[in-house]
Amino acid sequence: MIHQAKQKGRIMKRRMIAVLLSGILLCSAAGCGKEAVTDKSTAASSSQEVTETPAAEESPEASSSSADSTAESASASTSSESSGDEGKEADKKRIEITVPHKDGMEALYDTVDGLTVGTCGPALPVAHDLTVPADISSAAFWMVAAASRPGSRLTLRQVGLNKTRNAVISALQRMGARMDIVPTSPEDAGEPYGDITVYGSGSLHGTSLLPEEIPNLIDEIPILAVAGALGRGDFIVRNARELRVKETDRIATTAANLRLMGVDVEEFDDGMVVHGGTPLKGTELSSYGDHRIAMSFLVAGLSAQGETVVTDAECINTSYPGFERDLAQFL
Repeated sequence: MIHQAKQKGRIMKRRMIAVLLSGILLCSAAGCGKEAVTDKSTAASSSQEVTETPAAEESPEASSSSADSTAESASASTSSESSGDEGKEADKKRIEITVPHKDGMEALYDTVDGLTVGTCGPALPVAHDLTVPADISSAAFWMVAAASRPGSRLTLRQVGLNKTRNAVISALQRMGARMDIVPTSPEDAGEPYGDITVYGSGSLHGTSLLPEEIPNLIDEIPILAVAGALGRGDFIVRNARELRVKETDRIATTAANLRLMGVDVEEFDDGMVVHGGTPLKGTELSSYGDHRIAMSFLVAGLSAQGETVVTDAECINTSYPGFERDLAQFL
C-alpha cells in the first residue's frame, strides 16, 4: 500500500522580498558588534564547513545611541584603512557558517563564541526552488499502524530524514519494526528526505527511550506509547517532563486513554511505563483537544477489539487536515 504522509513533497517557489530595517544588524568595517539571534542548537549541530577569519576590533562608537552609531558606521569604512588596527589580532573572531534551515534555505551566520549566532545585514534574499519533505511526525502514525499489522507493507514517500528529527525511526526499529529507508534527496537539497517502507510483523516489543532521544522525538511519544501497548514487554519513557506542558498534559492524557483501552500504565512526573501485551479493547476516548492524542488513539483503534470512538477529533485539522481520508485506507 502506498501512502503519502500528510502530503507529497512538493516543489514550492518562494519569492523572498528584502526588507531593510534601519539601525538593525548594520555592518561596518569594525565588524558586526550586535548579537542578533541566539540559537544554541543551530550552532552546535551544524555539520557544514566552518572557516575562521579574524575580525577587526569592535568600534567603541558601536555602543553609542542608534542615531550616532548609524552615522558613525557609514564613515567607519572610509577611515578603517588608516586606523592602524588592521595588523592587530582581534579579541574575537568572525566565524562564517553555512547552515541548512528546516525550509531548505541557507543563511550566512556570524558568531563570536560558538553559541550566539547572528546575521549581518543588509542582505538581499533570493528566490529559490526547493522540495518540502513530508513531515516525519505525521508519518510516524502510519509507521506504527503498518508495523503493528502482520503482513502489511507501507511506503511513505519523500519523508524528511533530518537527523535532528528522525529518532522515531530508531526507536521503532529497536521495538522490532522492520523498515527500508532509501534516501532520495539530492546532495544540494538542504533538507534530506527519502522513502520509508514499513513491513508489518505484529511482533513489536518494548524499549526504553534514551535521554538524548527525547528532544528529537518528543512529539511522537504518544504514538510510540501506543506501539508499546501493542507490543510485548515494557515501553519506558523518562526525562520527558516537557510533555506535561504541551497542548495537553500528554503524559496524563496518553496514560488515561491507554488505561481505558485495558492497558496497564505506570505514570511518573517525567514519563511513564507502558506494560504491553494486553489486547486493546475499543471504547470511547477523548482527544482532550490535542491533535496528537486524537490521531494516536485512532491508530490504536485499528488494532483494538470492538469499536473505538475518539471525541472532539476536529483538533486534528491543526496539523493534519487529511488524516481521516488517509486513515480510511487502513479500514
